[in-house]
Amino acid sequence: MGVCINFSGQLKSAGHFAHLERVGRRWAKHWKCDLNEVEHPSFPFFRVVNDEVMEVSGPMRGLTLHPHPECESVRLFFNKELYLDHWCKTQFAPPDTHVEVCAFLRDIEPLFDGFNVIDDGGFWETGDRAELERRLGFLNRMIDRIGTGLEAKGHKVQRRGEGEPPRSSMN
Repeated sequence: MGVCINFSGQLKSAGHFAHLERVGRRWAKHWKCDLNEVEHPSFPFFRVVNDEVMEVSGPMRGLTLHPHPECESVRLFFNKELYLDHWCKTQFAPPDTHVEVCAFLRDIEPLFDGFNVIDDGGFWETGDRAELERRLGFLNRMIDRIGTGLEAKGHKVQRRGEGEPPRSSMN
C-alpha cells in the first residue's frame, strides 16, 4: 500500500542532462535540499516489458533530490540509453509535497521522449487536489486500522501522531 508517483521515459539527448540539472537546482532551492549527482559503473535497472520485470545492469548517471523529510527522494537515474524508470513515494508527506513533485515532473517532461507518469494519487492526470487528499486519507485510515488490529493482537505499534498512520515494529 502506498501513494507513489511512477515515472519513466528517455532523455532526448545526453545534452539535455545539463538542462535537467538546472531545473533540479531550482527545485532543490525551493525544497531547501541538496541536488546530488550520482554515477555508478554497474547499477541494476529494472524495467517492465510485456508485463515481465527485466533486470539489466550497466552504467548509471543521475540526480537525487529530497523534497520533504516524510517523502522518498526523487531519483532520476539514467542507464546508458538515457532511459529513466523510477518512482517517488509521497504518502506520508503533506499533500503539497505530492503536488510539487508533480510540478517538478511537469518541468522536466519536455526533456524526454515518451515521458510517462502513473500517479497513485490521481493528481498528475486530473489536477484534482481533493481526489489526491481523498486517496491519501483512505490509505492512512486503512494503515491506522491495520495498526489497531496489530495492537489488538499484542504487537507494539509506534504511532506517528494524531491522525497519522502507525508504524509497526512487529515486536
